[in-house]
Amino acid sequence: MAVVLCAVSILPQTAVAQDAPLAGVGSYTDDARSARISKLKETYKIALSDREKELVASRCVPAQVALSKIAERLKTTRAERDKTYASVITALTNLKLRFDDAQIDASNLDLLIVTYQQKNTSFQLAATDYETTLDDA
Repeated sequence: MAVVLCAVSILPQTAVAQDAPLAGVGSYTDDARSARISKLKETYKIALSDREKELVASRCVPAQVALSKIAERLKTTRAERDKTYASVITALTNLKLRFDDAQIDASNLDLLIVTYQQKNTSFQLAATDYETTLDDA
């Protein structure tokens, strides 16, 4: 809720600038973080009064605490999901080897293994992007 309040307090002043695409801001990697933040600061310059700065700070500090809790849960979820994917892929690979030993067609298992590997990669990329977004917030 506090995050929304922070965004609402500055949204009316930046609504026009947000219509333009953020070309040149960069991708979500740790190396490009400071460059993205600098570019966004240049793009969305807002002059706040002292009272507005205090209001934003008072609302954003609790939001930062909430975001750090979300980041910790993300780390836990990511580790658990990584273990789950690894154990499923290992089990399927072992099963495929047994099929190969028994001379049974394992092409469906190959497809399933690749699918799980792709889903794991997709999840890891999404989690990394989410983690970087949380760090930037």
